[in-house]
Amino acid sequence: MIIINKTVRLVAAPEPPFVGTMVRVRIPDDSRTFGLNNLVLADGEESFTIDWGDGSVQEFAADLDHVTHEYAHGGDFDIRISDGASSIKQSGSSLQDPDYYEVYAPMVLRVESNGARLSTIQANCFRHCVNLTYAAFQPVSVVNGRSGTVPFNECAALTEIHFAAAHEAAIKETMAYKSDPPMGAPNATIYFDL
Repeated sequence: MIIINKTVRLVAAPEPPFVGTMVRVRIPDDSRTFGLNNLVLADGEESFTIDWGDGSVQEFAADLDHVTHEYAHGGDFDIRISDGASSIKQSGSSLQDPDYYEVYAPMVLRVESNGARLSTIQANCFRHCVNLTYAAFQPVSVVNGRSGTVPFNECAALTEIHFAAAHEAAIKETMAYKSDPPMGAPNATIYFDL
């Protein structure tokens, strides 16, 4: 008699990819507040959510000038901003305002927009994010490719910037791209591969 044993392993269906903008931050124990500026609702949207990465989720029904969140402890957190927000200044980027100047920028480690309708990346958005190493924007994320290069000035740790190939010609025409080093990031490589 031949006995055949079969093992069936149940695998959970993968979660769908997050659609929106993700910002990874490193919160120090002695300064546990992080802020986001100028979140603007996308056309046709009535609200958007911010998942602060520590179990706290907030929904907002109006455009915000500034919102902050205080963490209970330091650590690395992934902040997820839903696709309801179409335009954003992140990481304390109202740099002309002395109340916000460079306050949050050093906390930002990574930023990526996945399928979000991010219509603009504000000028100077990630300026002074000295610990930012990676930034990627899916094809629909950047409508105005010419504005896409300016936000990364003075990001000295930035090693990768990913843009849609459709924006390559427009971005290469900008002074930020032509400067040496481009975008103020001495070791950055710009990819047009999304």
